[in-house]
Amino acid sequence: MLSRYHNHRRVHTLRGTLDMRLQIRRCTNRTCQRFKKPHRPEMETRLALPYGKFGFDVIAAVRNMRDFLGVRPPDIRDNLLERGIPISARTILNLVDLARKLAEYSIRNNEPVLERLSAQRCAVLDLFQVWPSDGANPYQLIIRDFISGHILGCQHAPGLHTYPVLKLLARIRDTLRVPICALVSDEQSLMDEAGLAFPMDVDPDERSCHIPFTTASHRQQPYSRLLSELVRGAAARSTAD
Repeated sequence: MLSRYHNHRRVHTLRGTLDMRLQIRRCTNRTCQRFKKPHRPEMETRLALPYGKFGFDVIAAVRNMRDFLGVRPPDIRDNLLERGIPISARTILNLVDLARKLAEYSIRNNEPVLERLSAQRCAVLDLFQVWPSDGANPYQLIIRDFISGHILGCQHAPGLHTYPVLKLLARIRDTLRVPICALVSDEQSLMDEAGLAFPMDVDPDERSCHIPFTTASHRQQPYSRLLSELVRGAAARSTAD
């Protein structure tokens, strides 16, 4: 895809405010189903929801303080202001409500997204954790489609164990109408746990021949190149089958 224009976006995270200059690409192949449709950077939807001003980590921190630590909304606002995050009292209440909806979100109840995903050749699942402050606190597990950026499922996990990952992956796998051609994550532990949700009658060392398990070592190359390789590999496997 060729670069066509740039967009600017500001997102407030626990690590600071990000002023991003986003490169927007468009496909010039007339036979492509995404011909002339804007393609935004894949990592953008890892930071925040579309059009959201606050990152996933801020949303997780707000829910952690309100629902698990019992902190009052005014005190939550003071805590975030001390971290340099400009936020109003009304926004705190909105983020608490949004965080609870995210925790209960299921792709099964979103028919328009399922239809858009059905038009894809495959799905590439991106697994990542959102930490509200540090490793000692509960985290939010989010799984999204790496190609479209749509969130497929979220789940609060009160610790590092396999059950939330397996349960969420199994639910997504049974709901999607397209095959899962790859899993992407920065966390090797998540990849090890995710592999249990895809049992195969092959040697574990050969599992990547069927479903590539892409970890941080692959992140040194551009995401557009990684995405192209994953989709081409899925097409080759489906043709061979």
